[in-house]
Amino acid sequence: MGNYVGRQTRSESVGSLESFRRSISQSLMNKSNSSKPNASEPPVSKSRCSIEKIPYRVEHLLELGKADMETQVMHGWNPLDKSVNIFVKGDHLTLHRRPISQSTDSIRGKIGYRGGIHMWEIKWISNQRGTHACVGVATKKAPTRKAGYCSLIGNNEHSWGWDLGRNILRHAEEQVAPACMANHQENHNKLSYPPMDDTDTSYIVPSVFQCVLDMDAGTLGFMADGQWLGTAFSGLQGKTLYPVVSCVWGHCEVTMKYLNGLPSCPLGLKEFSRRAIRNALPETTSRQISQVPLPASLKRYIKDYGLKYYVRVRHLDHTGYNNHNEVHDLKEFETVETNYGSSYSYDEELSDEV
Repeated sequence: MGNYVGRQTRSESVGSLESFRRSISQSLMNKSNSSKPNASEPPVSKSRCSIEKIPYRVEHLLELGKADMETQVMHGWNPLDKSVNIFVKGDHLTLHRRPISQSTDSIRGKIGYRGGIHMWEIKWISNQRGTHACVGVATKKAPTRKAGYCSLIGNNEHSWGWDLGRNILRHAEEQVAPACMANHQENHNKLSYPPMDDTDTSYIVPSVFQCVLDMDAGTLGFMADGQWLGTAFSGLQGKTLYPVVSCVWGHCEVTMKYLNGLPSCPLGLKEFSRRAIRNALPETTSRQISQVPLPASLKRYIKDYGLKYYVRVRHLDHTGYNNHNEVHDLKEFETVETNYGSSYSYDEELSDEV
């Protein structure tokens, strides 16, 4: 076996490893002691995020760099899979709903997911939501328009939606309880999402939030203000699901930005080791990490920005690893070649913009 990186002898290497073990053990002890409540401090109420811990794959996804503009456009709104009352603006990421009364209108994303984990960001200003603003996922069979005003996403068996105004989840024309509350009885309103404890009375969804679809686990969840709101839906495996929103407010605009994704495979040993070390430390500040007895290159990898520089982000099916996790709607689109060497299709639909 070769010597440890940066060490001259095996004895120095072994001593360094022992020091590392002691350092981690001490860190764990400090972390345990710091978590004990102080008798002089008032009890802290249970926060919303404590109902369900954020999935580790979601944490990993958050630490990766964001997708570039070309990838965002590839995963943007589909200008040919929408209500007639909606058009996609020139950035390919923002929809605009025309001021048509007594109509609920919807639009799907360009790409449907059947594997891997995917995260996209929704920007929807609260004063443009109206009475029935919904986000979620849907299959190709879900309708994109319905007369009157309703929560269109979740109004059928082909879609799963979060009503942003009422803080409820809908599927198959019914309100459903959050999947994260299956083993909990603390939610005084069993149908509210995000789940609310006794100290909460209402939740106002911010203008920008994130949707997380894990097709390997078959779950859909949401994040807002850096906080995991919990798993909303489960049992989604075996389907091909598209990002979707439905709206009723005239001239409202909704922007969707694809942030990143991971393929259908477990994280590597390197990533798991990094996560184990970070979890063992009382805090992951640069100062704390600099005290860990590891080479400088590994210290950089452990820091918050480490994955952005040391992990080569694997793009999706059109960037090299085609494991059939996505479905591109090629029938109605003009096929163009991308820099990744595979084909992708889209249509600018310039005639529809006014």
